[in-house]
Amino acid sequence: MKRRFTFSTKQEFRLVYEAFISRGSAERDKKQTKEDHRSEAKILKQLKSISEAEGPEPINGNLDMRMRALREDGLSIELDQSDYKRLIEYFDNTQWSAGLTDVIVELSDKLDTAEKVE
Repeated sequence: MKRRFTFSTKQEFRLVYEAFISRGSAERDKKQTKEDHRSEAKILKQLKSISEAEGPEPINGNLDMRMRALREDGLSIELDQSDYKRLIEYFDNTQWSAGLTDVIVELSDKLDTAEKVE
């Protein structure tokens, strides 16, 4: 089973992307497995497919570490249930600013009710 989530706004995408790249403010001591890397690669591929990089190009072959922005409102990602669960965990475990509480709670509820796809 898969889950499909549609981003209503660029802000929703930005918050989910920030949670993903921070790994939910994860402890960096935890050793990642090959399966962790594969799952994250699938998530990143989906997020990149509906977004574009912001900021100047990387210099001289450096890794592209730029933030990304949703190309247009209404674009979706579709992930296997286990990968979607990982993305939700990252989002739920991210340490957000108190000023974002209402936005985060609303987006968290929306993420929890993402469409189920066969």
